[in-house]
Amino acid sequence: MPQALRRRIPFRLALFALLVLFAAACGQKAGPSPSGSDGGEGTPREEVAIAILPPGDIPQEVRTFVEEHQAAPGVYQTVVGKATYILIAWGEKLHSGYQLTVEKAEPTEEGLAIDIHLKEPSPDAITLPAVSYPLALLQVTPAGPYPLDIRFRGGIFYQNNAFKVEKPVPYEKVGDEVHIKGQARVWEATFHVMLEDGHDVLLDEVLQVSEGAPTWSPFDVTLPLEKRPSSPYGTLLIFYDSPKDGEPADQLTIPVQFTSWSHP
Repeated sequence: MPQALRRRIPFRLALFALLVLFAAACGQKAGPSPSGSDGGEGTPREEVAIAILPPGDIPQEVRTFVEEHQAAPGVYQTVVGKATYILIAWGEKLHSGYQLTVEKAEPTEEGLAIDIHLKEPSPDAITLPAVSYPLALLQVTPAGPYPLDIRFRGGIFYQNNAFKVEKPVPYEKVGDEVHIKGQARVWEATFHVMLEDGHDVLLDEVLQVSEGAPTWSPFDVTLPLEKRPSSPYGTLLIFYDSPKDGEPADQLTIPVQFTSWSHP
């Protein structure tokens, strides 16, 4: 893998993909079937329990994990003891009025389904300058990597100073092509999209919008994958080159699932 790509791929996502592959190799499946059995041997499976933790109930050994990831929008998983903790972080906000609420979280045959309501301050609202980190933390037992189906309403989850990305959503299923939609406010009206599967770069394109910063310009493209995925999970990276040093700036990292992947 090119050195530049290694710098851009977060270690937590590569680790998550490895955990999923390990579970698949061991014949495990995240989440119970509706009957409570594995559907094959008839052996009862442990019930999946989900709890939404208020800030005061976050275990001390999990607080560091939350603090390390809360500033960047994303969905993160970690295993501590006998539980999996799923952090849904909307990123750092510089004004008041932002809220992230879990409306529903339940196990499915494939993993977990989570419904999230995002609330942004209205354009005419009076807001105060205050740094906040809208987030939700779920505790799931038994511990293990869980495939996620996350649905958002009320706002755009992946956004920062340069991008507002509507598609794909976290863990969206991707086949032979990927749909990327949103708005960009970038220097020289150009930015990069890169898709990788932990081993290979499947897509690496430079996109151009109609106007550069400070104008928000829409983009809506469907791009074919250049290679067949070699793992079930991947990462879409969206960023622009900093005019100061050429390094990736305002990068968004979006996990996806590959439907065209098959185990060798």
